[in-house]
Amino acid sequence: MPWSLKYALRRLFAKWQSLATMIVGVLLAAIVGSNAPLYTSAIAQVGWQQALPDQNPADLQMYIRTGIAPIDFEDFGAAWSELDSVVTAEAESIFAPFGDWFGGWISWAEMADHAIIAGVSRPRPPEIRLAYYDDLRDYIEVTEGEWVSDEGNTVSALISEANAEFLGISVGDVLTLQQQGWDTSLVFDVHIVGIITPKDTDSPYWFAPNPLGSPSAPILLTTANNLVAATQFTPTPTVQIGWRSLFWHGRLPYTSLPELKHVLDNFEPTLRRTLESVDLPFGPPVFTTGISPIIEGYIADVDLLNIPFGLLLLQLGVLVIFFLFIITALAWRAARREVALLQSRGAQNQQVLRLHALETFIICAIAALVAPFITRTVLAVLIPLLTGIESIPLDVTPTVFGYSVGTSIIAWVVLLLTLLPVLQLPLIAAGGSATRSRTRTWWQRYYLDWVLLIIGLVALVQLTQSQSLTTSGTTQSDPLLLIAPALLFVAFSSVLLRFFPFLVRLISGYAQRRRGAVGVLASWQVSREPLQYGQITFLLALAIGIGWFAISYQATLTNNQQEQAMYRTGSDVRIEVAPTADVITLEQTLRENEVIESVSEITRVLLRNVSINRSAGRGGREAGELLAVDTTALQSAQTWNSASDWFPPPLADDSEYGKPLPDNTAAVGVWLRIDTQQWINFGQFTVENYPQPYILSELGTVLLKLRNADGNLVDIEMTPDRAALDTFVEELEASQEEESQDFQPPTNPDDFEPRVFDYPNEGWLYFEAALPDISSWRIAGLTFLLRDQFPGGISETLISGWQAIDAEGQSIPLDIYAGWDLGNETSVVPPGIFISEEAPPIDDTPIMAFQWPTPDNSSFISFFLWADYPEIGTIEVGSPTTVLEEDDIIGIPVTIGRSFAELNDLSVGQRFRLSLGSFALWLEVHSIVDLFPTLYPETPYIIIDRDSLLYQFERIGYREGLQEEFWLTLYDPAQAEEVVSSLPSDTIANVTTVESVRSQFDTDITSLGVIGLLYLSFLIGVTLSLISLITYLNLSAQARLSQFRVLLAMGMPSTQLTLMLILEQMLVLITALILGALIGQFMVSQVLPPLAVSAAGGSAVPPFRVQTDVVLLAQYLLVIVAGIVLVLVLQAIWLRGLSLGSNQRYEEE
Repeated sequence: MPWSLKYALRRLFAKWQSLATMIVGVLLAAIVGSNAPLYTSAIAQVGWQQALPDQNPADLQMYIRTGIAPIDFEDFGAAWSELDSVVTAEAESIFAPFGDWFGGWISWAEMADHAIIAGVSRPRPPEIRLAYYDDLRDYIEVTEGEWVSDEGNTVSALISEANAEFLGISVGDVLTLQQQGWDTSLVFDVHIVGIITPKDTDSPYWFAPNPLGSPSAPILLTTANNLVAATQFTPTPTVQIGWRSLFWHGRLPYTSLPELKHVLDNFEPTLRRTLESVDLPFGPPVFTTGISPIIEGYIADVDLLNIPFGLLLLQLGVLVIFFLFIITALAWRAARREVALLQSRGAQNQQVLRLHALETFIICAIAALVAPFITRTVLAVLIPLLTGIESIPLDVTPTVFGYSVGTSIIAWVVLLLTLLPVLQLPLIAAGGSATRSRTRTWWQRYYLDWVLLIIGLVALVQLTQSQSLTTSGTTQSDPLLLIAPALLFVAFSSVLLRFFPFLVRLISGYAQRRRGAVGVLASWQVSREPLQYGQITFLLALAIGIGWFAISYQATLTNNQQEQAMYRTGSDVRIEVAPTADVITLEQTLRENEVIESVSEITRVLLRNVSINRSAGRGGREAGELLAVDTTALQSAQTWNSASDWFPPPLADDSEYGKPLPDNTAAVGVWLRIDTQQWINFGQFTVENYPQPYILSELGTVLLKLRNADGNLVDIEMTPDRAALDTFVEELEASQEEESQDFQPPTNPDDFEPRVFDYPNEGWLYFEAALPDISSWRIAGLTFLLRDQFPGGISETLISGWQAIDAEGQSIPLDIYAGWDLGNETSVVPPGIFISEEAPPIDDTPIMAFQWPTPDNSSFISFFLWADYPEIGTIEVGSPTTVLEEDDIIGIPVTIGRSFAELNDLSVGQRFRLSLGSFALWLEVHSIVDLFPTLYPETPYIIIDRDSLLYQFERIGYREGLQEEFWLTLYDPAQAEEVVSSLPSDTIANVTTVESVRSQFDTDITSLGVIGLLYLSFLIGVTLSLISLITYLNLSAQARLSQFRVLLAMGMPSTQLTLMLILEQMLVLITALILGALIGQFMVSQVLPPLAVSAAGGSAVPPFRVQTDVVLLAQYLLVIVAGIVLVLVLQAIWLRGLSLGSNQRYEEE
């Protein structure tokens, strides 16, 4: 063995305690290196396990099926067994190397559908199948009866609880089955011996198609022998046989996913080639799986983590390497006498360097081999604590060892580089008393910190301007921008530490002018060694700054994820109502729920085109949203807007609109008539309007609109009194002898001359509507819905005889003929509603009338009449040919999003015309906002008062494309699922809760990984700082023994010596705290928002509000202070135990 190697080994065994800090530094460097792939794998594994529940279970498994006909084999069971053994053996040989991930290979067989001839009381029962599944007994419980057996000559089977309940089957029943359609099929009986239920419905065993079947496609489960025996009754139909995988993806390390994908991609062609050698007639196998695309997509997502994780780990590695520079420089400084002794005995520098190279190489080699296992153990403990996942599989791959060896080599080079200055020292400087510390490090002397600061500030400007970690607007991270935090941390710390020597000189000068020697000696010591103390301060400041940043990062991201969930939901729960649901009944149900604090009514309208000004806006059509909200919803919206008057004024109380009805009104009656154009023969044919009561009685629906005291509208269908008309029709038909009369509308009015009849009451029909049991009602309007075909021309509608009817049947005439408006006024003949001079059905009652043109063969016509309907905004129906005067336009105040304003060059106070299909609303910009719950900047949007919008829609009878929603605020948000489950499922189209949105963020592996790395950097930084401090204090104490000896001999108490050391470290600690806090807060305020945006997925709405968890921050600072206090206590104990004699002996030990 060479003497240098022997000397290195003996020195390691003899002086390992003095080299402990160096060993720890090298080991930490190797751990950081091995942590790069292992940490990424651990975070990817966490994300993989959290993403699995969101996938379709069937996509995560493999399903194979083929078919064989029993009639083709003399022994169907043997043929099935041979084919099954080939496929199972192939699958096990390919998937078994993946260990616990491969949970098994389930063979199965299902016979064709059989009709249930007897044994079921349910009318027209569905067809049923007899099936066998491997390992079924391990996954089910027999809740009634017993397990199926092969004994006896009968075919026995099991059935699931759900299917048994649906079919009305119980244990002991006998089902008579027949496979219809084949002459060879025979009737046979199946005895039900047990009812079963799954032990764990979440097991991958039950992925679709479910082995238990469903009520519409039930399955009887039996043994393989029973199924083979049953095939003798149906030999011709094909029996489906196949295989189902049982993959446990949570047990597979992420590092094995690429290999698994490769195996899965090749499994199908491999198995097909294997089956070609099987000499059996079977159908081509069908493979169904979605595993490979899922794995491929997830691997692509994880690949995006390499850059941010790599750069953060690089920052951590730089921190450790810097620690190595400090600690080895101190260690070699302590070994100056040993090096000088070797040089004085004739040893050359190369020989001394070779000696220590072997020594440090052994340290680095051991660290490179041990570090991966230490890292895996630490991550296996920490990851479950941070994520709640009990365990994650982590493999130590060659890549991990490669990173560990690489960082160990870097550490080895650092150790040798720090030895070179010691070798160049003259022998007279070996004792250290003749030299003083420099004031600046080598990178400060070459102004590298200023270069890094400039580069970091340029990247910071890019960050803050774009508010994104990308340079192209995509979600792909830009490495130059991501490295900005690391550069700024190091550069700011180094630049500010340039003032450290000047600061301690000022403090030293101040202490010299004060009484007492403790302050003078403490400040003098720090000012005499500014480089060493500055490096320790630098390391501690970095740790504090990173910790400050990590705490703020987590608090900001956690707070914003909660705000994003609230923003997307609008409140605690957001319910989208199904189109067929009764909105009024659902609202009443919600308001009666005691756990709901408030209910916000929302109407959402999807706009196909929001480019209202083609010349000013961008070209093309762009979709958007019109959101109508009530005042309750504004309570949630105020969170995202600082101004209080941004929302447009709500609609004035409309509960007084309409015609009031007398108290105790039980019903409302009215006389109606419709006249259409007819050809009348007065010697010559002429066109005249003539009553057509069948239009109202047969083809029309009349709705009475009522408004209650709360302003809510209710439509009540009015019923016509057909007695007189029916009698007239019957008498008229009876009087016709030669040709029958058709009282339906003519299919083609031009083909024949219509008949004209003297209808009773001159064609008037009386309509009546019973009112709901509420005392205060107002007539708000009258709606005509007319169907089928009408002749072309001008028709006329007449209204008269309004009356209120009390509970005793007494009628009161209503003088409500003034103040009516037509909702679709542009579709009628001017002047709209007028007072007709026709004979009224009741004496002394006016007649309201309006005329309307109809094109030939119109399929549907509707009219909406409103009572005392004030105009709150201009509505244009159809395609108006006239341009409205500026003074004639009334715009409803609305709030618009910034994107909508920019798209159409709108500003506050401008009016604009919003087209909604067959009509247009005039609106006025009241305010422009950036945020409103459930609305996002990339989609142009308009916010309007809900009552105002519905008021306008009611005016024209528009109800198309409206999505009704309810935003619920709960007393206890944890009861959200309970509230949703209490509602009928057919009334809900979709439900969004804050918790459901928050759960999506839990799978954000980028945020989870970045937070973990920041905390890891903080903990390692603090640890390194304390180790550096301990090392320097020990080495400094040994070097200052002569100083302590003199001070003690001069009568200075050991307590003052302790106080002197405390003051020295207080200078370091206070400087590091101030410096770390400044750097951390600057990074929080400038870098954190865009960095958090990238971590959250490229964009965040609402934007990030920087948060700092003061309590957690105080706890971390206490940890740092406690560590330094512990070091000082140990140092104080050592000093108090010193005596003059022990001081003299210490150097010789």
